[in-house]
Amino acid sequence: MESSAPESILAADYKLALKLFMNKEFERSFPLIKKASDLAYNSFNKGYLEEELFVKIVVLYLTQLGLVLTPRESQGAILLKKDKQRLVAELVEERVMKELLTAFDSVQDIPLNVLYLLLLVYYTCRDLLVDHPGFVAQQFEHVYLQIDFESKLDDVYMKRLVDMYVFNVLPESEQWRKARDVIETNPYLDRTDALARLEEAEKIAKQEKKLGEQKKKERQLREEKLAEQERERLRKEREEKSLKYKSLKQIRQETEKAEKSDYESSSHDSVSLSAVQLKQKVMQVYQLTRTYLQKYSPVLAAVAILLAIILRVTSIKKISLRDKLRETLLMAMKVTYL
Repeated sequence: MESSAPESILAADYKLALKLFMNKEFERSFPLIKKASDLAYNSFNKGYLEEELFVKIVVLYLTQLGLVLTPRESQGAILLKKDKQRLVAELVEERVMKELLTAFDSVQDIPLNVLYLLLLVYYTCRDLLVDHPGFVAQQFEHVYLQIDFESKLDDVYMKRLVDMYVFNVLPESEQWRKARDVIETNPYLDRTDALARLEEAEKIAKQEKKLGEQKKKERQLREEKLAEQERERLRKEREEKSLKYKSLKQIRQETEKAEKSDYESSSHDSVSLSAVQLKQKVMQVYQLTRTYLQKYSPVLAAVAILLAIILRVTSIKKISLRDKLRETLLMAMKVTYL
């Protein structure tokens, strides 16, 4: 760390952050202890800060880190998304472990409560580290292999660390054989009880895995069934649309055919009607003419005789007139030649 602060300021910040934490005001407490923790490493390395206060600051920071990264649903989000992503990235980069190794000579020298809390944060936040499979188990194994258990017997944090590694981390990674090997050699575990506990855990895990696989298979079958039902529904829908189209087309054709038939029938009826009407008119004229002739035939006969006499007289007169004209012309010609 490049920055540092006097012990009095860090002590005051720690007390305020602890008070806010106890009052569950995490939104205010965490930023304060995060800043104090960043400053504490450099101050401790330079000798400005006592180890006791330094450890308290780091412990409070790690305690809150796990809480703010995995808050309860009732608490809601404590961090902004970008801040949460940055903290997860720091876990993956092993930033805290690197800083602790700078402050202390080795893993063996890191206070066990600090070491346990750091690994607890990794385990608690394992769902945030799914993009890095096996990462949590690797962190535990790295620490476990560097601890001298014989020199730290009867430590409560060491017991918790070993239990979490054997009964949680390794089983979740399905490393049952490695878990048995740890039980066989670790002085913190009672061999008989630990093996029985592990065997029961493995039995439950296998049952849960089998049940999970069965549920997964059932879910896949349901999804396939739903997909098949959806395909069948779409097929029927296409068929119905096709039938509707054909029906509409057929109805349209039948309608056009009926309209054409009606038109032709109407035209024929119209022609037939006109012929009938004409025939009726002719018959009416014939009847009128017949009636008229029967009633006025004597008069019409007299008129006809009179008309014939007149035409005859006129014709005779025309002939006499022509003869007289011819005689006159002949005489004129004679006089001319004389």
